[in-house]
Amino acid sequence: MLSSVFGFFTRNLGIKLLALLMACMVYAHVFTEKEQAWDISAPLILSNAPEGLVLASEPPAEVRLTVRGPGKQLLKLRVDPPEVLVDLRSASPGNVQRFLSPSDVSLPPGAEIEVARIVEPRMVTLELDTLVTRALPVRVPLLGATPPHLSLSGPVGTVPERVEATGPSRVLDRLQITSDPFHLEQLEVLEETRLAIRSNLEGGVLVPTEVGLTGTLVRIGQRTLPSLPIQVEGKPDGLLVSVEPETVRVTVNGPESGLNLMAAADLHVRLNASALPPGRHMLTPEVRLPGPEYTVISVHPLRFVVEIREP
Repeated sequence: MLSSVFGFFTRNLGIKLLALLMACMVYAHVFTEKEQAWDISAPLILSNAPEGLVLASEPPAEVRLTVRGPGKQLLKLRVDPPEVLVDLRSASPGNVQRFLSPSDVSLPPGAEIEVARIVEPRMVTLELDTLVTRALPVRVPLLGATPPHLSLSGPVGTVPERVEATGPSRVLDRLQITSDPFHLEQLEVLEETRLAIRSNLEGGVLVPTEVGLTGTLVRIGQRTLPSLPIQVEGKPDGLLVSVEPETVRVTVNGPESGLNLMAAADLHVRLNASALPPGRHMLTPEVRLPGPEYTVISVHPLRFVVEIREP
């Protein structure tokens, strides 16, 4: 039984395969000659923009459209697709709207095809702006902390101070240009550093694309001033005040150039005795420094005995 069925299918196999191939060819010929309608995508091409005008927004990349024609002709569009052309010859700065129609579609030479309709978008909105060049400052983001022996006097600058940005006027109005971050741990090599420029300028040009850095480095050191006198503020009227011990040792951190010139008279160590009744009191001193660039590292001793008594 099985052998007879197998023999039926394999008998004259070559003729049967040839017949099947011819049938497929006839079907393909009829199919490709038959009128058909396809929805395809075509690139949107903008042309003839006036000199000095640029796009300030991205237009759609493609347009969906319906084409009609013989299947054989439509198949050729897979290799050589049509283009949708928008002529900007008469455009001016601002928002430009263009309705798309089948007449805007450029078909390949010799194509026997009809553009039936534009599917989407039916209208394109373009933002055109004047192309300008401006010199803009560069902001350098700072990360981390400075080394213990170095500090910055003033901001970190760039060389050059500004970069030239070329692009749409309205884009440059809100454009912020920054560099790669600078890590303050590398402050020692600040002026040997070059950083790449970063911005959100699309379709524009920045010159240069990297900047050097500049800044005023300050060497930081420490200095200990021994035997500074103690000053008592707010002494009660008519009472005697004594302090033990009478001097204090203070260690200060700050710019080395200032520390080398610092004298005992530049630091004021004070105890506040205002509103204290007669008796013995333990007070902590306040150290007043000559400027905000200095900090107190240590005070010895930390507590002082203040005695207030009748004369």
